[in-house]
Amino acid sequence: MYRTSVPCCKTFSDMLLDFKKVLLAVLFCSNPSATARPSHVFDCAVPAVTSVKDGSRVWLSGGRLGRIFSGGKWSRVERVPSSDSPTKSAGVDKHGAYLSTSCDWPRGPTASEPTIRTVVTVYPQLGATVYTLAFPDGAENTNASVPGDFGQRSKPGKINTDGVGPFAEFPLFDLSQGIARNSSWMTWNQGLQFHDTSFGSMREHVNNITGLARGPLVLFDEANMTSSTSVPAAVISQLNHIRVGAALVRPSGCSVTNFQKPCLMSYGPSWELTAVPPGYTQKTIVMTGSGGIRPTLDAWGKFLRVEHNTSRVYDPTLDSLGVFTDNGAFYDSNYWPDSTKNPSPHVDASQIFEKLGASYRDRDIPIKYIQLDDWWYGNATAVKETTERIVVCTQAFTPRTLTGTPGSAPLFGRGLLPLKNQFGGNLMLYMVNFCPDNAYLSKGDAVESFHDVDTGKFFLNPKPEKSEAVYGSLMDDGIKQGMTIFEIDFMEKNFEAVPFYRSIANAADTWLLGLSRAAQKRNLPIQFCSDSARDVIQAATMSAVTQFRASQDYACDCDAEPLSGNWDVGGQSLLISSVGLGASKDTFMTTAVQPGINHGQAGNCSINNGHVEMDVFLATLSGGPVGVGDGLNNTNRTLLMACCAANGIILRATTASTPIDATWASRRRLPVRTSAPKAASAVWTAHTAKNATGTLLRQSMCHRRFPCSHRTSRRFPA
Repeated sequence: MYRTSVPCCKTFSDMLLDFKKVLLAVLFCSNPSATARPSHVFDCAVPAVTSVKDGSRVWLSGGRLGRIFSGGKWSRVERVPSSDSPTKSAGVDKHGAYLSTSCDWPRGPTASEPTIRTVVTVYPQLGATVYTLAFPDGAENTNASVPGDFGQRSKPGKINTDGVGPFAEFPLFDLSQGIARNSSWMTWNQGLQFHDTSFGSMREHVNNITGLARGPLVLFDEANMTSSTSVPAAVISQLNHIRVGAALVRPSGCSVTNFQKPCLMSYGPSWELTAVPPGYTQKTIVMTGSGGIRPTLDAWGKFLRVEHNTSRVYDPTLDSLGVFTDNGAFYDSNYWPDSTKNPSPHVDASQIFEKLGASYRDRDIPIKYIQLDDWWYGNATAVKETTERIVVCTQAFTPRTLTGTPGSAPLFGRGLLPLKNQFGGNLMLYMVNFCPDNAYLSKGDAVESFHDVDTGKFFLNPKPEKSEAVYGSLMDDGIKQGMTIFEIDFMEKNFEAVPFYRSIANAADTWLLGLSRAAQKRNLPIQFCSDSARDVIQAATMSAVTQFRASQDYACDCDAEPLSGNWDVGGQSLLISSVGLGASKDTFMTTAVQPGINHGQAGNCSINNGHVEMDVFLATLSGGPVGVGDGLNNTNRTLLMACCAANGIILRATTASTPIDATWASRRRLPVRTSAPKAASAVWTAHTAKNATGTLLRQSMCHRRFPCSHRTSRRFPA
C-alpha cells in the first residue's frame, strides 16, 4: 500500500476533479491492511525529504538535492524551491500505476548555477522509486575534474574511475539513518570477469561503493536473514545515461555510526562531463523487495528492460554446443605461428579446422558454431600499433597471413566461409577496437584513447554519430566471411580510456547504441568481454547484446584462489542474468591432459586440468555459451554430451546458477587468509520449470586443487 505521514485520501484532495486520479487514489487507499508496498514522503523545502520504505522498514533516508558544481565551482548555499512546489500527480505508464512529486529549483545565488527540477516517482505495486534530476536549461562548466586525473592517465590499459562523483547530487542519502546504517551490501566492480565482486557492511566498508564502473549497489537486511525466510533487499543504480552516471560516498573518512561526520551517498551525472544540454536528465532507481537478493535484482533488471524497450536478438550460442579458441583453448593464440611465441608455422588453419569439424561429426558430437579469438586477424603493423594491455587492434576485419607479414601465405588457405558449414552453420568473430591506420575509420570520424606516455601508442573508436555506420561496415565484412555472432573485447577500456566518451554528454550512449543498432539491423548477437559491471547495466538498453564474459580466461585458472577460479561465475551471473543476458564461463576442456598442446606455460590449467567435470557442469548452468576447447580427438564425448541433447541443444535450467543469499552475509564470510585453505566450496542455486512446476537445483562446488566433497542434487518434475 502507498503510505504517507497524512491520511492517504487527503494526499489526493487536490485531484478530486480528475476522475482518473480519483480512481488511482481509491486503488491505493482501499485496503490499508494489505501487504505493505514501498513508499516515499516528499517535501521540497525540508532537507531530509524522502524516505524509501517497505512497510515498517525505512531503507534510505534523505533523498534530497545536494551540492552542485557549475560555472567552475561548487554551490555553497542551500537551494530554495519555487513557491508553487511541490507538484503532485498520479497516472499509469508502461511500468504501471505511479505517484509522482516534482519540485522546481530556480537558479542559485549566482548566474552560473543552473535551474534544476527534481522528480520522485514511486511505483507502489512494483517496489520501485525513480529519482529524476532534470536540467531544463542545461548546465555549463560542470567538470570538477577531467578524465584520467587518478595517476593512471599515461596507461590506456590501466584507467581507474573509482574516484569520480556527480557534479549534481540527487538523490543524496544519509547513510546514518534507516536500514542502510546497519545493512550489509554487495556490488560489482570495474573488472567484472576477474571475480571483482565486493561485499561488506556499511559499518566497515562504506567508502568502497563509489565511482563510474561499479554497480548496482545491493543493500540487504542481514539481521533478518534466516534459513527459513528470504532476506529483505534493495537495489540502487543508474536508470539512464548509465555509463556517465556517478555514485559517491562523502566525506572522506566518514562513518555511518559517527553522527558528527555521517556518510552521505549521492547519485547524479559525472563531474567529468563538461556540460549538459537543455532537457538533460539523470535517473536513479531504487528497487526494494522482501523475497531475497536474487528476486529483487531480477525485478530491478526487468524494470530497466521495460524502461528502455529492450528485446533481445536470437543468439544460437546460448542454446547450442560449440567450439572456442579463446585464451586457454587448445587452438588459442599460442598454437598459431608468431615470431616470438611460436616461430614454427603449423599447417594451414583451414585444414586444421576441417579435420576438427570432421572429427566431431564422425563421433556424432553436434557442434553448432565456432568462435575465433584475437589471433585470427591482425598483421605485424596492427601488432606494432596495439597499446599496452589491449589485445591486437583491428586494421582489417579479415584473416591475417601465416606469419603476420605482407606477402606471407594466408593463415586460412580457404578463407573463413567454409568454417560456417563445418561447425553447424554459425561463426563468432572477435575484435577489440580500431588501429590508428585501419580500413573503416578515418581520423576525422574517430575519437582517440589516451596516448601512452612511454610508447605514444593509442587506439581509435568511432565518434558517437559515426558509430552505427562504422561498426555496420565492419560487420558487413564479417558477414561476407560467414560471421553470425560478434564479440567485442576490452569494453571497459574502450570507454574508460577514451576521454571524449567520458566528458561529453550523450557521447557514450550514442556510441554504444550505434554499435547495438548496427548489429540488430543485421540480426547479429553481441558478446561483451572484459567488461565492467556498468556495461551490464548499459546492456539493458542494447537489444543486440545477449551475453557477457563472466570469468577470467580459462588459461588463467591455475593462478586463482580456490573461491575465485575460472569456474567461479556465480556472483557475476547474479548480475548478468538479472538483465536477461547469458554469462559466459569462457572455454573449457573435457580431458585433463591434451596431447600436442603448445602453450608452453608452466602450471597452465589447460595443460593439466583436473576439474574438467565441474567445468562442463558449470558452463551448462551458467546461462551462457558452452564452448569446448579441446584439440583434435581429445574430447571426452561421454562427459561433453551430458550437457546437451542429442541434437546439441543445451540442457540448462530456466535460470542461471547463482550463489545463495547467505554467501554475502558478514557472519558467514571467511576470515582474511594468510595461506591457501585446504578446502573451499560454494553453494549456488538454479531454478528450472517444467509444466509450470518449479524445482530447485542445489550445487556444492570445490576447486580442483583443494579437495572437498562434491555433491549435486537435482530433482526434476516427472
